[in-house]
Amino acid sequence: MPFQKRIYRTSYFSNIAIPLEIRANEISTIVSAARIHNKQQRITGALSHVKNYFIQVLEGPEASVRETLRRIVDDPRHNNVRIYQEGFFNSRLFSDWSLAFASMNSPDEKACFQLLEKTAAGSHLDVTAIEEILLKWSEEI
Repeated sequence: MPFQKRIYRTSYFSNIAIPLEIRANEISTIVSAARIHNKQQRITGALSHVKNYFIQVLEGPEASVRETLRRIVDDPRHNNVRIYQEGFFNSRLFSDWSLAFASMNSPDEKACFQLLEKTAAGSHLDVTAIEEILLKWSEEI
């Protein structure tokens, strides 16, 4: 069996720290810059926002993903970044996307928001459920 390099993946959610009146423009700026950066760094993934949360999956070379996450943690547009999954995997979830992005809407928004609210309150996050929501949503855009 030939050697297959495993993909590093990290998933997080954070509180959005962008005022509502400029949120749409600021998120558009984030997405545009991230798509360019991610392509250069061979990172793929998905970003969404639901109510006052960002939720993102980043996957690619470990050093690139870790550096990107460090920049996100330091970004004042994010508060309280919480990693809910990280590690090596055999394949990418979002291989066709340098950064898939969309705002969620019902019923996915409600399901995702409920999972995030429970986790923010201290419950364990159901990673599989979040990934299924993001994958379903990315196939629709």
